[in-house]
Amino acid sequence: GLSSRGWGPFVFVLDELEDVALLGLVKKVLYLNLLRVFVDELPPTTLLLGLSTPAGWDDIVKSHPALARRLSTHVFYLKPFSREETRAFLNSFIERFGLGLSLDDEVVNRIYEITEGNPGEIVKLILALSVEYEGRVSAAVADSVFARFV
Repeated sequence: GLSSRGWGPFVFVLDELEDVALLGLVKKVLYLNLLRVFVDELPPTTLLLGLSTPAGWDDIVKSHPALARRLSTHVFYLKPFSREETRAFLNSFIERFGLGLSLDDEVVNRIYEITEGNPGEIVKLILALSVEYEGRVSAAVADSVFARFV
């Protein structure tokens, strides 16, 4: 393998593992078995990050405990953002990606209420707004966009 040739360390990121639950039973079992074999064959210089919602992780633990044992060396549950953390995250995200948006406090509050502080969901809503609008976004404008995504 590559690690025996001096390559590495490696980092693999498996994002949205909760989507495995959407597969039919046969495909789900096959996928999780193949993933278990993949994990077993990883060189020791490999870091594997599996990202999932808590409910998705619970499903993997229940349906495929052998894989869950291999993936659960360190499990971190991230807490949702507070209202103020949501505001700071939105401001940082808008600035960093040059979205050209300015959000009223009421819009930030609605985003927080809809997403319950989940960063992934916050990103989805802010990107939805940025596709359609630029500049100052009022609550009425935001509500018209959010109605299509919530």
